[in-house]
Amino acid sequence: MKQKHKNIHLSHLSAVAASGTLALLVTSGITTGAHRGGWHGPATGHTGFLAAAVLKGEQTTDTPLMRQAKRLRKRLRKTSFLTPPLTELASALQERKILLGRYTKADLRSPDGNTFPAWEISLHRYPTWIKGTFTSARAEFSVNEKRIADYLTQNGIEGLKGPIVSRISLIETDDRGVLRVQADQPAKPGYVFDAPKIATSLKEVLDEGASVVTLTLDLSAGSIINETGQDLGKLTLIAEGRSNFAGSVPGRIANVRKGLRERTHNILVPPGETFSFNKTLGPVTSSAGWYEALGIFNGDELRPVTGGGICQVATTTYRAILLAGLPVVNRKAHSLYVSYYEKYGVGMDATVYPGQQDLTFTNDTGNFLLVQSYDDGFEARVNIYGTSDGRIVRMEGPYFATNAPEDLSVHDRSLAKNEIVWRQHITYGGVTVTNTIVSRYKTIPLSIARKYSEEHIAEGNAAVTHTAAPAQGT
Repeated sequence: MKQKHKNIHLSHLSAVAASGTLALLVTSGITTGAHRGGWHGPATGHTGFLAAAVLKGEQTTDTPLMRQAKRLRKRLRKTSFLTPPLTELASALQERKILLGRYTKADLRSPDGNTFPAWEISLHRYPTWIKGTFTSARAEFSVNEKRIADYLTQNGIEGLKGPIVSRISLIETDDRGVLRVQADQPAKPGYVFDAPKIATSLKEVLDEGASVVTLTLDLSAGSIINETGQDLGKLTLIAEGRSNFAGSVPGRIANVRKGLRERTHNILVPPGETFSFNKTLGPVTSSAGWYEALGIFNGDELRPVTGGGICQVATTTYRAILLAGLPVVNRKAHSLYVSYYEKYGVGMDATVYPGQQDLTFTNDTGNFLLVQSYDDGFEARVNIYGTSDGRIVRMEGPYFATNAPEDLSVHDRSLAKNEIVWRQHITYGGVTVTNTIVSRYKTIPLSIARKYSEEHIAEGNAAVTHTAAPAQGT
């Protein structure tokens, strides 16, 4: 029986040898088959074991896939003596090829309603998200959740801007007596995300081959790092004022950006002190770098004036003051309704003119306040940082004569057709104080009054805070 078995065994070897497969197996130094759990190391010359491997069906034909499997096996042997059969490696590589073809689009959503370009994701683009697992019997490639999370933590999401840190250093008083700090850059809000949570979602859709996934982002305020050596408090974001100056003429654009970048930026307001917008400006002359643009004179005349557009900066600053709940000492609305100031708070504007009209507030927080300002495209931003004392501010409005609630009055009378009114509710220490903010213009476009009146009616009486109001803490 032994001789018969040997003859049968050798006949199979002869057939294999004739096809060149045996030579390939011996040359590759592997005795593998389709069996699981066998020992797979260098050839031993045991023809019975070798034939058994061949009989179990391992394919070692000279195909691109098999050559790739052999190269993989060679790499694996540098780190582990035990490697899977070639057929297992080939099968795993085939699965990896399928994974590399997986593609999905991520729809990014944020609480501020901002829109983002679709994030195109493929494992061919992010091959490190695939992990290989190998034992003596098995080989597998799979989407690895931890690798995705690690990648996102280190590299972020393509095109997504995170919050920016501002390092403030030297404190100095400028030639106008304004206390300022030096900073490397303004702090800016940005988007953050939960990397492990997003990694879980991405693994699921890539495993399933889904074409679309929705990912949620969070909006985080920029932060201040105090390197001045003086205790300025926590300097966390208290409020942000915003406005938009798209459509402005070049001279006006230049003035708005100069005001934001140079004049209202990095101002330090000590506790108990009063901030003066005009004091931050200095001389508004052409020699000081200001350009001509239209300004309002005598209530209804538009004339070119050096520094035209500064009121855009004042308006943005005023909105930050309101949302911070700081006591306004001096403020006046424009005499003419200005369309530039509709976005982020229609009716919440402030006009200034050096020597005549100022915008001022008092720092009653008991700690330092830091004012930073910048432009992002045509978006003007003024941020106020300080140590929160717990006050909460809610803006209610805008109200026109056509949509004002019955209990809203201005100096014991109903709203006039040329007025826009907001209610500012400041809650502190369990007590709420309500301030009525009135902006009176020569006229208000009927389309504006109709627009906000209709929106208020559509929202219902419960929705008293209009969406145009800036969101605090963003």
